[in-house]
Amino acid sequence: MAEFLFGLIIGLIIGAGAVWRYSNVLKNFGIAKKGASGEPSQSQAENLAGFNRQREEKMDSNESKILDLFSKKNEISNDDVQKLLGISDATAERYLQNLENQGKIKQKENAGRGVTYVRN
Repeated sequence: MAEFLFGLIIGLIIGAGAVWRYSNVLKNFGIAKKGASGEPSQSQAENLAGFNRQREEKMDSNESKILDLFSKKNEISNDDVQKLLGISDATAERYLQNLENQGKIKQKENAGRGVTYVRN
């Protein structure tokens, strides 16, 4: 019986320590408990808004760099964008698709490796 109680007490101490450590980790990363309403705290919302603002600024900056590339070349490809920005194939494709949807550039070929884009 004494062994069982000793094990139970040690287990409770270890469990409480783990919960305390986990809650501190969450606080350090700004993921602490949400308010009673289930909504993020004001500081969490501000952090998220700031992150989204930075992401939008980065996207706008990268799109401007892509459009500036047309001053050096009449046609650009996905590979040109990858090299220019140091990004993946999929990310370059998203940038080009977004610029095409905005009507700023036009895809010259339909599909495949030979696709190039021209400025509208």
